[in-house]
Amino acid sequence: GSTTTPAISRMEVINNNVLVQAPAGGALPTNYQPFYLVGQQIEDSLVSNYNNFIALDATGGIAINPVVRLGSSNYATIASWTAASSQDTFSLSVNPDFIAPSLPIPTSLALDNKATPVAYVTADVTGQARSATTPDIGAYEFVGLQFSQITLTPLSDTLVTPNRGIVVNIQDSTGLITTSPNAPRMYYRKNS
Repeated sequence: GSTTTPAISRMEVINNNVLVQAPAGGALPTNYQPFYLVGQQIEDSLVSNYNNFIALDATGGIAINPVVRLGSSNYATIASWTAASSQDTFSLSVNPDFIAPSLPIPTSLALDNKATPVAYVTADVTGQARSATTPDIGAYEFVGLQFSQITLTPLSDTLVTPNRGIVVNIQDSTGLITTSPNAPRMYYRKNS
């Protein structure tokens, strides 16, 4: 007689998720990644896209940890993971700027309206309707917040002493007051 082993057909679909690895204090161990897959079968059956993978340090900055680990291979960036796996072409690696650690609702504009529609997911975790065309990445449907953005072009070091101008660009989605006494101002100190 002979035996036949049936093929196992299983597909792992990982779409529209926010996966954040962040320490409560101190630093993450170097072997921690937000997205860790084990086994060739999972790799072969994986469909993953429109996700956000990020490792943060204790201050909320981007940690040096890889964002994805597959078996013993680490991928430091979404781009390197995509090149090796053809997965997560539209995925991101940005700080979601959660409202609070105990309230993980993203506020980052980078995640707002960046997921892909899933027909059977019509509401978020709170019951709020999901957009049928441009849902948000993660469990919450939210409106991203645009906080004030300030960019400064620093002056180069020079021995020339005449007056020089500094250019500061301030943007705020709610508008800026441009009249005194509440107009934006910049303070600086010459020398230390």
